Amino acid sequence: MKASKFTDAQNAFIIKQGEEGTPVAEICRKAGISQATYFNWKKKYAGLLPTEMKRLKQLEDAISISIVHPHMGDFGWEFREFPGASPDPLFNARFLHEIYTRADSNYTGRVTVPVLWDREQSTIV
Repeated sequence: MKASKFTDAQNAFIIKQGEEGTPVAEICRKAGISQATYFNWKKKYAGLLPTEMKRLKQLEDAISISIVHPHMGDFGWEFREFPGASPDPLFNARFLHEIYTRADSNYTGRVTVPVLWDREQSTIV
């Protein structure tokens, strides 16, 4: 993972500005970062203290995070374009129900978030 030029405290300060209502474009201009970077930081670290950020970063190699679109569509939760949303890095699934049926091909129940996928057991835990 590439080292950031920002400390955890600086990341927390930048995210906090957005939580307090400062426009994202202004935050990014002042910090010299892209809006994509801001939203990536926000989805990973919003609401965390710098010490909590540090602990979370130590898990990044073992646990990946994907964010679905915040509005559930006709076919369920979807991995599609939206600020802060991200694609499925494991299976390139378009919909979350595809992850559920990968774990159990006969699954017909409700598809909910969040989901934690066990890479070693190839199933939802």
